[in-house]
Amino acid sequence: MEPSPEQLVDRKYRLVRLLAEGGMGSIWVASHERLGTQVVVKFMGGKLASTQQARRRFEREAKAAAHLNSPHVVRVFDYGVDDNTPYIVMELLEGEDLQTRLARERRLPLHETVRLLSQVARGLAAAHAAGIVHRDLKPSNLFVTTVGDEEVVKILDFGVAKADSLDDTLDRTASGVLVGSPLWMSPEQARSQPVDHRSDLWSLGVVAFALLTGRHLFRGKEMVDTALRVCTDPIPKASSLRPELPTAVDTFFTRALARPVGARFQSAEEMATALADLTSLPQPLSRHTESLVPTPTSSADEVRGETPGPAPSVRDDSLMTTEAPSRARGRRGARWALLALALTGTTAIGFVARSQLDPGAAPEPSASLALPPAQEPPALESAPPPMPSAQRATPSSPSPVLSARPSPPRVSPPAKRAPRSSPTSKPGAQPHPVFGI
Repeated sequence: MEPSPEQLVDRKYRLVRLLAEGGMGSIWVASHERLGTQVVVKFMGGKLASTQQARRRFEREAKAAAHLNSPHVVRVFDYGVDDNTPYIVMELLEGEDLQTRLARERRLPLHETVRLLSQVARGLAAAHAAGIVHRDLKPSNLFVTTVGDEEVVKILDFGVAKADSLDDTLDRTASGVLVGSPLWMSPEQARSQPVDHRSDLWSLGVVAFALLTGRHLFRGKEMVDTALRVCTDPIPKASSLRPELPTAVDTFFTRALARPVGARFQSAEEMATALADLTSLPQPLSRHTESLVPTPTSSADEVRGETPGPAPSVRDDSLMTTEAPSRARGRRGARWALLALALTGTTAIGFVARSQLDPGAAPEPSASLALPPAQEPPALESAPPPMPSAQRATPSSPSPVLSARPSPPRVSPPAKRAPRSSPTSKPGAQPHPVFGI
């Protein structure tokens, strides 16, 4: 059968347009007649359809993929034969395979390579858990599509897959025949030896090397030459081809491309972990962290003449929750202490002025200058008992508070006596200029 547009396949699938065509067959976009959904129909090529061996392999591809339930493996919906031509119905994917991307970009950044191939490793883990070995893992069989806002990689083409639960007669009867693509196959596969899931892990390592360096490791002039190089060629260091790569990448490839099977990664999960360890992807700022970002300094600090310090780090929760309030309380306490000291000094100077103008007037503290009870400074030593009236200070007597400056020459100095202590007096204090002293 030669597929053509508008052709109805098996009375269910209406062909819409051709996607790809090659020696193995053709791939078409089709519409399901009853559901109205679009799918992909893959037909086996006419020459291959005439051989029983190729037909059995084609059927095995459908069974292998249909047995898997992974977001990183293409979904298979149906299999059948129409007009003596086998076909497989799969999900329709929009995007490109890694071979196309590699041809365009030449090589990929480390972050992108790790992100894409970690998904391939998870898809392989699902296949290996079901007892299926892909055996033809290569960039053209890794399709990158978009789901929502994220790129998702899906493994295609299980045509040469080997499954424990499926008929493997083809492998037993095809001894000595290469199965797969020599450029990407493992050494044991190149020697036509029995393979297991670790053969797929070797192929994934070769794909990773090509994506990072833009170089195919084992390209030969002919298929046999390529297979020989797979088994014998030394593995160059990726960092020697791309110096900006970390040395951890070389360590990864030393194990991923170890020719002894026991020296490789032993599971797809282990290889996925090693891929993730090559680099750490940046995490977005969480909402909780954003809520901890301090607001800009208010203009009140500028009015007080204070210079705002550097904003605390977003990650330093202890600084924002403990140190900042304690510093604020310390500044407020210091301002109250200075205010109390200034008010006390002003009150003392007022008392001295009144005693000079009215010697008989008893100094009484002003109630309007009293501090609130909660903000009073600590109590000092009690003042000595009042002196007798004969010893009271006269206008000509110098004030003990202002004793730092001598009295005017028009008054003879009094007899020496011990100065009366005052809680507000300080050594070297200057008199208030309002009183002209």
